[in-house]
Amino acid sequence: MREMEALVHAAEQAQAGRGQIVAAMAETGTGKLRLFFEFKVVSQSDWIVLEAFSVSHGKASAYLPVLDLLHSYFDIKSEDDAAETAQQLMVLAERRENPSTLSDEHHNRGFTLLSALAT
Repeated sequence: MREMEALVHAAEQAQAGRGQIVAAMAETGTGKLRLFFEFKVVSQSDWIVLEAFSVSHGKASAYLPVLDLLHSYFDIKSEDDAAETAQQLMVLAERRENPSTLSDEHHNRGFTLLSALAT
């Protein structure tokens, strides 16, 4: 199955340090969820798997899956305001085992963007 081969190739690239994003686009009922489920089962690893879903009513914004992913990963609730979201992102960043080498200015810009996207 060429779709599974593409997923395996992306995983190998990620393992080699070249980050990957994989998307599956097809008609409803064609097995997209099943494909990813089987891939996760077959390729058990210690990776963090981030998932986002898109729905037809979200076609107006290509960012809806990204927003869903950010909300889920950072445990952002819809009732959180921008200040709470920014604070939560900063706390999570400080907990990371491998601190980034980016400057404070880059951190601030990144968290401003994440905060804006996540609210």
